[in-house]
Amino acid sequence: MTRAGHAPHGVADVIGNQQGAGFVDRQSHRPAAGLLIFIEKACYDVLRLSVRMAICAAPPHLWPVLAVNFFMADMQSGIGPFVGVFLQLHGWNSGLIGTALTLGNIAGMLITTLIGGCIDTTNHKRAWVIVPGVTVVVASAVILLSKTFWAVALSQVATSIAGGAIVPAVTGITLGIVKQRGFNRQNGRNQAFNHAGNMVGAAASGYLGWQYGYGAVFLLAALFGAITIACVLLIPSDSIDHRPARGRSRKSASRLCRAG
Repeated sequence: MTRAGHAPHGVADVIGNQQGAGFVDRQSHRPAAGLLIFIEKACYDVLRLSVRMAICAAPPHLWPVLAVNFFMADMQSGIGPFVGVFLQLHGWNSGLIGTALTLGNIAGMLITTLIGGCIDTTNHKRAWVIVPGVTVVVASAVILLSKTFWAVALSQVATSIAGGAIVPAVTGITLGIVKQRGFNRQNGRNQAFNHAGNMVGAAASGYLGWQYGYGAVFLLAALFGAITIACVLLIPSDSIDHRPARGRSRKSASRLCRAG
């Protein structure tokens, strides 16, 4: 429901100026609102408990890995979730928005396998988190500064490619540190922190975008990116065993050598 004669143009309209004309009739929707609040609180409590258990169970040398998973959630997409609304506010029609976003998604889909192979072969897996993270922040800044079609389309291509590199790089780092035996447990901890980061980042982005505009959303993504890079640098490079990080055990490697 929107105000009469006023079409929704952005996040602020969707969230609404609830003190004015009103986005929701609170009397008629009170049971539904109460249920949503209960579900949100339950999810928050479960997630908080999961994160607390993960911190308690993880050895201290793995805390930087957990921090990377938490902060990379918002850095990975930049202002991506808000791009469509942002461009619509600046006069773009839905066809152009869909075309620009589709180009980015296609590029990400085509390059994912190649990126995975590159990360497998490299011994500089930390760089595959740092460089794509910086790329996502720069691409988000391009969208804020330039509204031309090709600038936005290329920024979406860069964001998709960079976002496709971050997750396999972090997975490779995790596998190289804890090896195959400890991977399932550590990956579960990583996912708990990643989901917590997604929730915190989404809530903070929504609030900042509503109160201060899209520039604040970009600054939040840049801040998360800087913290992610700092956490990656806290992981000692010599703690990553690149043979297990490629999914190979010492036994399988010795068998291959004998077969050769």
